[in-house]
Amino acid sequence: MTESSTEGENTVTAVEYLENQLALEKEAAAILPGKFESCTFKLGFIRQAVYACKTCSALDPANPAGMCYGCSIACHADHEVLELFPKRNFRCDCGLKNKFGGNTCELDMDSKVATRNEDNTYNHNFLGRYCR
Repeated sequence: MTESSTEGENTVTAVEYLENQLALEKEAAAILPGKFESCTFKLGFIRQAVYACKTCSALDPANPAGMCYGCSIACHADHEVLELFPKRNFRCDCGLKNKFGGNTCELDMDSKVATRNEDNTYNHNFLGRYCR
């Protein structure tokens, strides 16, 4: 198979490549703030991908809870986890005394002295129920 395009049409300079990489990293940081090996609790109420745990919610269905990506991997890896997609002004609930059946956070229990995140809002999606 021969290529009919002229040389230079598909050429990318090193500067263009680096600018593209920086833009992708900035976009990823906005979608998933923090590091994957740490909990986002210390960052406060931020825009982040939120996950719910059906396994833990079954222990207390009247008390929905959400967690960050890091906690979904480290603390709830063997549970049934639902991705609720990015939410604004949400703080990770993993490890709080009245959430997730009292299970502790494996990533950051030291800073979680709060008993609840009053500014978090929850709906039926946190319990695995969706509208069609």
